Amino acid sequence: MRSLALSHKGTIEATLASIARHYLPPGALVRVMVTDLAGDFLLGQARRLDSGHLLIELDWRSALDGETFFHELAHHVMEHVTRTSTLDAAPVRLSQLALSAEQRAIMTKVLDRMEQDADDWAWRTLRAFERRFGPFEQAVIGETAVQNDGLGDS
Repeated sequence: MRSLALSHKGTIEATLASIARHYLPPGALVRVMVTDLAGDFLLGQARRLDSGHLLIELDWRSALDGETFFHELAHHVMEHVTRTSTLDAAPVRLSQLALSAEQRAIMTKVLDRMEQDADDWAWRTLRAFERRFGPFEQAVIGETAVQNDGLGDS
């Protein structure tokens, strides 16, 4: 994430949560967190918290990537996330579960299908969003900020 964007982390999280609410049922409690997920080898993850919040965690390196944001949002929209956890719970990997080879193969197919469905929804939704509001990053942090951050073309 650009240093400018990192300095406005709270604003970015609030803006992304506001965008997410437009795609979820009325009254949905949404929280977006920009954090460091590199240790988990993730760009983002979607979780349902014990508090009732739908959480979208985005690695700070991909927080302004529309496909990553909409992919994680898709998991909530499509109700893929059913288990709840606490905010500090570590992600559970398929390899950590005590499954037979057959169960693991079935679970892998289910998860692969969910990931593909989330990718498809994210791609379509991002394209529609950008047709309406312009490039995702500019819509989130503002066109002026993008132009004045010293990283764009002069």
